[in-house]
Amino acid sequence: MFASDRDLVIAEPGLLGEVGWLGQEVARSTVAAIDSSGLLLTAADGAFTSAGIGAGYVAQVDRTTYEVISVSGATLMLISKIRASESELPIPGTPGSGLALGVMTFRPQIEMVHRQVMRMGGIEVDGTEGEGVVTESAILNGDDLRALEVFGALHLVFAAASAGGMQGNASQEKASAYRDRFEQERRRVGIRVDLDGDGIGDAVRRLTVFRFARA
Repeated sequence: MFASDRDLVIAEPGLLGEVGWLGQEVARSTVAAIDSSGLLLTAADGAFTSAGIGAGYVAQVDRTTYEVISVSGATLMLISKIRASESELPIPGTPGSGLALGVMTFRPQIEMVHRQVMRMGGIEVDGTEGEGVVTESAILNGDDLRALEVFGALHLVFAAASAGGMQGNASQEKASAYRDRFEQERRRVGIRVDLDGDGIGDAVRRLTVFRFARA
């Protein structure tokens, strides 16, 4: 996948507070602590490593959203306030203890959109190999596809929130807006692929039309 949870939060800063219940909570604790370096130590119910938490996940600590930079142990990870770019230095949070922690992810939605994007470009995502088969390893411009996956995932999230009128018109409007942004981005970008393994792009695959089903 080319997008992560932090990318979704950058595009939609209030995501966790608004529709966090549609994500997957992979760790929770009420006794987390942040020190001056930005390290978060906790006796979380689910250990960080066993839960598969890694860079790009997002954590909500006492209503403040952080991005996970790295996990260095079952109960220890480095977090940062959301940065504009992953190349920036971590921005530590306010030190404290006895903090409420929830680590969330929308990876299922991102994964669904990723697979759709790959299919639109004729890219094999299930490990099939053979003559004429192009796999994800041939893609040279994954970063260019990040926004496309972000807009698609946010469309799915807000479409689900609006189903049955649970979140009212606001989520419906956001779902529609992100669907339109996905379509605009789809027309703009292409997948640059290296077909012979020499590290040089041989072709640009345009993305065929794909329509999201209504929630």
